[in-house]
Amino acid sequence: MSDQTLFQTTYNARTGHVYTRKKVSDEPQQFKRKKASSYSELIDRMPIPKPKRIHEVVDRNSGQVYLESFKEPSLASSKGASWVHETPFLPEGWDKQPIARGAPSLMHAATRQALSDQRNLRPELFASVPWRLAKSLWDILGQCNKQTTYAWKIFATAYPEEFGKIASHRAMKIESPLMPMQDYLSLVKGDSLSWGAILTLAATHARVPDLVGLANIPNLIALEIATPLQYEGVQDESEAPMVDLDDRVVRSWSELAQNSAGFAALRVLMLQFQSNISSVALRYLRDLPALQFLVLNGCPAIPAGAAVGFELEGWAVVDMGEVPKSLQSIYQKTLEIDGAEKSTFPVDAPTFSLQVGQKTLKVLRGTSKKTVGYNPICLRRIKDSGGPPYKKQKTTPDQKHAGPKRAVMKERKLKDLGGLLQDFL
Repeated sequence: MSDQTLFQTTYNARTGHVYTRKKVSDEPQQFKRKKASSYSELIDRMPIPKPKRIHEVVDRNSGQVYLESFKEPSLASSKGASWVHETPFLPEGWDKQPIARGAPSLMHAATRQALSDQRNLRPELFASVPWRLAKSLWDILGQCNKQTTYAWKIFATAYPEEFGKIASHRAMKIESPLMPMQDYLSLVKGDSLSWGAILTLAATHARVPDLVGLANIPNLIALEIATPLQYEGVQDESEAPMVDLDDRVVRSWSELAQNSAGFAALRVLMLQFQSNISSVALRYLRDLPALQFLVLNGCPAIPAGAAVGFELEGWAVVDMGEVPKSLQSIYQKTLEIDGAEKSTFPVDAPTFSLQVGQKTLKVLRGTSKKTVGYNPICLRRIKDSGGPPYKKQKTTPDQKHAGPKRAVMKERKLKDLGGLLQDFL
C-alpha cells in the first residue's frame, strides 16, 4: 500500500494549518452492540397484538361510520385442512430402541417410510395390505401418540369392518376455529360412505351458503346446530354473526333433498336456541328421506311443554327418557328404540364426530339472573303423514265453478220514447 492510501492530508486555508489523518481501513467499522437489558429482552419477547377482526372506522370526509374487517390468510391453503390442528410427522427418535444391534429390518424400514409423513397415505395404498399388517401400523401410531384424524379416516375407509372393532368412534373438538367453515366441512365429508359423520356447529362463524351446503355431505348421519342465547339488550355490531337457522335455509334443504338427493343418510337433527324457525320448517324437514328424529331445545317451532303424543306437521312428541347432551349418544339411542325405522346407513360403520365452536351457554344480564337450561323435546316422524309441503292441489273438473268465467252485464229495462218525453215535460 502507498503512503497516499495510508495518510490523508487536509489544508485549512483560513488558519493556514495542514492536517494529516491516518486511514485505517476502507470498510466501515462495526461497533460492538451493547448488551440489552432484561427489560429490553422482555419487550422483544412480547407478542405483537393483532388487529381486531371487525372494528369501527370513521370516514373523516363524509362522517360515516362503517365496520372494517381483517381476515388472515387461511392456514389450510399452505398446510392442508387436515393438518391445521394436527401434525403429520412422527416425533423424533420414535423408532430408537434401547438395545439395537445391526441394521434395521426390512419391515422396520418400510414402516418408517410409510409413517414418517402421513400426508402420503391414501386408502388405495392399502388395497393389497392385509389387516394384520395395517393393525400393526395403527398400533405404532398409538405408541407415538400420533393417531391423527386423517389416519383414522384412511383406516376406516380401507378396513371398515375390522377397524370398526378397535376404533369405532373418533371425536374432534375445535373450540377456536382457524379456518373457514368450508374447510371444516371437508373434514367430515366421505364419499366412500365407509364411515358416518356426526357434525355439531356451535357459536362460530358461518354463512348461509355454508348451512345450505350441509346437504352435500353424503355420509352425514347426525347434525346439531346450537346458538347460545345472547345477553339482553342490543347486540354489539362489532361481534361476528353466529350460526343461525331460518325457514328459508330449511326450505333449501327440502329442495336439495328432492332434486339432488341431499341429506340421504341424515337420521337425527338437533336444534338448540334457533329462534328464527317456525312450524313451517317442520313440514320442510319431512322431505329429508332418512330423517327420523328431531331434538329441539329452546326453539319456538313447537310449544314449550308439549306432552307426549302431541302431533304437529307430521311429527309426534315421544319420550326418550333422559336425553343425553352428546349428539353421538343421542344417535346411538335412536338405534335402540323399539319400533324405530332402521337406519339407511350401516349401523356397524365407524363414526367421526366433529364440533366446531364453543357450546358454552351464556347467562343473561344481571337484571334477570336467568340461566339457560337443557329441556329438549324429542319428535319422531309419523309414518302415515301427508305429502310434501306447500304443493298446491290440482282441482278436478267437478270442483270447478259452473258459472261463466267472464262477467255478464245485467239486463236493464229501457224506457220508450214516450216515457222519456213525459219525464222531460
